[in-house]
Amino acid sequence: MNLYLLRHTSVEKKYQKCYNGSFDVDIDLDFIKTQKFIDRKKELEKIDFDSIYSSKLQRSIKTLEHLDYINFIQTPLINEVSFKFEGQNFNDFKHLAPPNAMSSTKNWCDFILNESIDNFRARAKSFLDSLNGKNILICSHLGAIAMMLSIIQKRDFYEVFDEAVKIEYLDLIKINSLKL
Repeated sequence: MNLYLLRHTSVEKKYQKCYNGSFDVDIDLDFIKTQKFIDRKKELEKIDFDSIYSSKLQRSIKTLEHLDYINFIQTPLINEVSFKFEGQNFNDFKHLAPPNAMSSTKNWCDFILNESIDNFRARAKSFLDSLNGKNILICSHLGAIAMMLSIIQKRDFYEVFDEAVKIEYLDLIKINSLKL
């Protein structure tokens, strides 16, 4: 099985650099005119996908629609993790954090998440366990992609997330010959 993990396109400007999580924000329509979007679309057109999945959030759904996919499965199992301060800028609530919150990714997640890591992992694992086919495209979110990668690679989520923060909008991660 070959998995293609696609981070959704950029969100509306007013929601960039915000914790959006399960907050359903729209995409930045200017981004779909960029060379990155055009190139990604051409790259994906060359692959015959057995199945395509999207989170239930508009930023993933609309990304796939603008890539001209119409037959895809929407599932909440790959929605982004839920945050306590959804839709708010990263810096708007740092003053509320306990003193040790910034000392590690785990401590920050303990402060900011509205959903437990165990629940987040369980739904991502349930999704991955259900997959079948040769080529599968998954359009989701930074945190959800990091969680899927941590499960696939059998690595600590926080460690993978620290690496995953470099994943930009519309980046594609290919995982070849995966056996779940």
